[in-house]
Amino acid sequence: MKNGLVIAVGLIVFFFGFALLLSFVYIPDQFISFLQITGVVGWLFVLVGLVVTYIGVFRCEVTQLMREEKQMVRRVEAFYSEQPVVERKVEPFVYQGYTLYKRMVKLLSGKWQTIYFFSKRLPKSGEPTPMPQGYRVGVNKRSGMPFLIKIKSI
Repeated sequence: MKNGLVIAVGLIVFFFGFALLLSFVYIPDQFISFLQITGVVGWLFVLVGLVVTYIGVFRCEVTQLMREEKQMVRRVEAFYSEQPVVERKVEPFVYQGYTLYKRMVKLLSGKWQTIYFFSKRLPKSGEPTPMPQGYRVGVNKRSGMPFLIKIKSI
């Protein structure tokens, strides 16, 4: 059960026991036996309600403390990593809102080839890259999508 539900059940049981303790005032017939039954049962419900409410509150506090400790440990581990942080200062090439990406693809012959492509969204694979040497940008007339054209040498 969730902590809030445990606390709610505990409070309901507590107030039910409290109502049993006060109910004997309204029933004058068989006063002594009713008082004995409602008194014992009422006090039992009050105690059980208090215990369940305390358990719910304590468990809620403990889980929050454990979450905070885990978050602190994760932050410390992330901050003090043993590997040096290497940041690239390479700016990716952007053309009319499209970013140039590259990806290494394995061909059927077993060789690896670099594929360049433009995308407005973040692709599943590939990394942003600057404009490669020996290429220029062309635009598809129908779709308006940019692509790379290899510059012909003389």
